[in-house]
Amino acid sequence: MHNHNITMTKNMLYSIIDFSGKAKTLEYLIFFIIDIASTLLFLKLFYEIDLDNQVTLKNVFYCCLIEVFTFVPIQAALTRRLRNLGFPTWLIIINYIPILKYLFKLSLIFNYKKSCAQ
Repeated sequence: MHNHNITMTKNMLYSIIDFSGKAKTLEYLIFFIIDIASTLLFLKLFYEIDLDNQVTLKNVFYCCLIEVFTFVPIQAALTRRLRNLGFPTWLIIINYIPILKYLFKLSLIFNYKKSCAQ
């Protein structure tokens, strides 16, 4: 079991920006948790921005860094998960609709391929 976790972690790190292949539930769940955490951090920093205060103005820079470093890996994991479930990858468009974004991502966590369920 321990070797399986190490192998999965290595595969996840190597495929962090790979849009090809498939993502299992646990791999996608990890990226989903990272997405939630980065969004919460982004919102916290964003609401502390005060344009009159130069100290909090650096939060604009931090918000941009969060988006730059998390956008592509999360999109790649979403694309691989859609492919794993047999859904068309154009459904990634739903990821850009604010409220539906997290409902859609949650449904991908609890959705299983029909061939796996039989």
